[in-house]
Amino acid sequence: MAIRIKKHTKTRVLFLSNSQGTSAGLADDTFWKSYPHRVQDHFPEIECVIWAESDNSVANIDNHFNELVLQQYPDIIFLQCGIIEGSLRILPRGLKNILALLPGGKYITGSIRNRRRQWMKLLNIFRLKFYELDLHQFESHLSSIIKKVKENNIEFGILEIAPLSQDFINNMIPGNNQSLARYNSILVKVAKRHDVKLINSIENNHNASLNDLYIKNTVHFSVEGHELIAKNIINFINSSTKFLINHKTKG
Repeated sequence: MAIRIKKHTKTRVLFLSNSQGTSAGLADDTFWKSYPHRVQDHFPEIECVIWAESDNSVANIDNHFNELVLQQYPDIIFLQCGIIEGSLRILPRGLKNILALLPGGKYITGSIRNRRRQWMKLLNIFRLKFYELDLHQFESHLSSIIKKVKENNIEFGILEIAPLSQDFINNMIPGNNQSLARYNSILVKVAKRHDVKLINSIENNHNASLNDLYIKNTVHFSVEGHELIAKNIINFINSSTKFLINHKTKG
């Protein structure tokens, strides 16, 4: 087991996420109300560190584990992943960026976006050819991250992949929730194999509809969505061994 010397006295909680862990799309007066900030507000005695970028995939976290994780010296990690790998896109971002540089490229990407439903049916046929390979890579990177976390004696919780709202599915890109469900099944399988705690994000744990938990026609959570996720994480922290040792036993 690796032993790292802590550079802080508070319990440090590291959030590894993507744009869903940020305040993307929220109004200015709720900018600091994403679920990591809500957790920090609830526990002023702990220190929250947030690493959330729009393309923060499990491959990126695995390949840069030392920088993104070990150098932050966390006691507890919350990982939110799968939306990058599992969500269907009309065009991969790399190809979209290349097309945008070509003469007429913006017109091409705009035409594809305006006819997204027709294009998705065609593109998904080709995507399925590589689907099993994508799933295998997701499982491999996730397993690698978990092993590294355990080797460093860090407490770990993984958020299950939340289904997207029906508004988004109907109006934007069909087939997304089926894809996300397959990735979530891999996530659950890997977590159980390594005895890692799963945290319900928003599915099967709310009175509101999924549409109310997302900003309309986006993959980003509404204020209500962030509130719900924060509550589930707060419950996890309250039962955390390291949090109990560092704080509750001092009282």
